[in-house]
Amino acid sequence: MQGTTHTVATDNNGHFNFVTGQKFPYTLIVSYIGYKTQTLVANGETLEIGLEASASQLNDVVVVGYGTQQRRDVVSAVTKIDPSSTKNIPEGSFDAQLQGKAAGVQINSNIGVPGSDLYIRVRGATSINASNSPLYVIDGVFVNNKSLQGIFQDRATSPLADINPADIQSIEILKDASAIAIYGSRGANGVIIVTTKKGNYGQKTKIEFNASEGFANAPGDRIWETTTGPEHALLVNEYSRNMGKPEPFRARDVIVNGVAGRGLPEEQPTYDRMSYLNRTAALRDYNIAVSGGSDRTRFYLGGGYTK
Repeated sequence: MQGTTHTVATDNNGHFNFVTGQKFPYTLIVSYIGYKTQTLVANGETLEIGLEASASQLNDVVVVGYGTQQRRDVVSAVTKIDPSSTKNIPEGSFDAQLQGKAAGVQINSNIGVPGSDLYIRVRGATSINASNSPLYVIDGVFVNNKSLQGIFQDRATSPLADINPADIQSIEILKDASAIAIYGSRGANGVIIVTTKKGNYGQKTKIEFNASEGFANAPGDRIWETTTGPEHALLVNEYSRNMGKPEPFRARDVIVNGVAGRGLPEEQPTYDRMSYLNRTAALRDYNIAVSGGSDRTRFYLGGGYTK
């Protein structure tokens, strides 16, 4: 009852009796979790009160295995990455932008070279021998997420590096069994759904240009101890002997199998490699996109330059 401390709860059928010494009319406030609070005036007659459900503001559209659904209709573990939260991150690939943006997603990289392979785990590892990488679906198409072993310096590259982060509209991560059921065993390690930008029907041609610059530093200020030039040469010679191969660091006039020596170990110079590796890196990213459409067609063309 408004203005007093009198309260009463209904039974399982919604019936209630209110005993009070107040004179009619007086105001009742009726509330229930999940429903809108209603205020009405009691004048001594029997009241029939109906409450209206209060819908939460969950109007975001998320992509699931069977298409798109409203966020309020989804009970599965689905994480949606807001593009506005990652567009200002100076990274060369979209998967690097996911770091710290989704709970339960672990992203590791052995090297910082653009296009290098990243190890992504959704809710940890599920197998010891098999792959633990999630399934990638880009605009409804399955993408092979296996690393490509390069022929130069044996460096593994990720095919996902071909995606320009500026061309991504949204990223959804499906984590639990119900969300990834349609993908079968291929989605056992989670599913990452990427939707790229597209033009709109009836939209005038629009040109967008974005430029960003940033800096990257190695974490911490520890300088690791490294070997000198002669120490490195001695270790390489020891490795070669253990492998049954000729020592590469020997006198330059000694030719073995048609290959001259690189010089004696004590002749090798020492370089300050750690200072070179830990120097501050400058990042530059430039993107331009043209989009538009008519009543029947639409187009989107984007390009970028990252250094």
